[in-house]
Amino acid sequence: MKPPKTLVVFGATGQQGGSVINFVLDHPELSSQYKIRAVTRVPSKPAAQALQERGVEVVKADLYDRESLDKALRGAHTVFGITCTIFDDSAYVKEYLQGKNLADAVVAAGAQYFIYGTVRHAGEVSGGKHSAVHAFDVKADIEKYIRTLPIKSAFFTPSVYMQDFHNFFFTPKRQEDGTYVIFQVVKPDSVFEFFDPASDTGKFVGAILAEPDKFAGKTLCAVSTFCSFSDVAEMISKSTGKTVKYKQVSLDEYDQIMPTSHSRIVANVMLFLEEHGYFGGLKKEVEWSTSCHHEKLTTFEEFIEKNPFHLE
Repeated sequence: MKPPKTLVVFGATGQQGGSVINFVLDHPELSSQYKIRAVTRVPSKPAAQALQERGVEVVKADLYDRESLDKALRGAHTVFGITCTIFDDSAYVKEYLQGKNLADAVVAAGAQYFIYGTVRHAGEVSGGKHSAVHAFDVKADIEKYIRTLPIKSAFFTPSVYMQDFHNFFFTPKRQEDGTYVIFQVVKPDSVFEFFDPASDTGKFVGAILAEPDKFAGKTLCAVSTFCSFSDVAEMISKSTGKTVKYKQVSLDEYDQIMPTSHSRIVANVMLFLEEHGYFGGLKKEVEWSTSCHHEKLTTFEEFIEKNPFHLE
């Protein structure tokens, strides 16, 4: 019997990395083929401690620290890696540095396979119209760089996180009359692709791990629900018993409602998605990706049930 291969997972205490680890640990075949090394910036955090309790090796590394990456990747066979989206004026430069550091370290370590979390290039897909969606473009450019390297690679693209409705930018906001409103710049009936990365990332990445040669050079596009913001508001209303509505606002209004440096970045992303979709028209690729695994994906209703909204 062959000894297990070392699978190094970055973002191990986050939604995507954690999902990959849980899926492999719980999968009879994959858990015998791979031993997991979880990489985190803070090994002392509870989520990292919980992984150690499950027998996972936990190591410390930072994507800005090449020396720490080299140490974390020693003996790696397969690597699952993501870069952290940054919301400031130097976002592109910082995230590209993360991705290049990681990719170069993976190759230098002699790893055989690299799985990277990517997205479409908004500027290219839109013919330059949506040129300010740097959070997308940088990941796409990192993917291009990885494809030039002497290593087999595959790519994973999750769509809009359902969890985003629990954070500052999508969460329902209480109004003076006691109702709640979700504010965004897109039309009420525009349909978007949604996905639960915490529950379902491992289902896609697990398919790659099971048949790496089949997916070499390919991208798996992950979506489980197609719906509008109005649909989401209705589902949250039904779940909470509160009146939740969706309201489209202008860019300037959104800046006032969300008074942070992040607001315009998020709005630019949503306007691109409204026009081109998360996968930039790759309908056949989405259908193929869904057919590549045999696991049930999480619906929005199921997500809300597992992650209830507490509207007070």
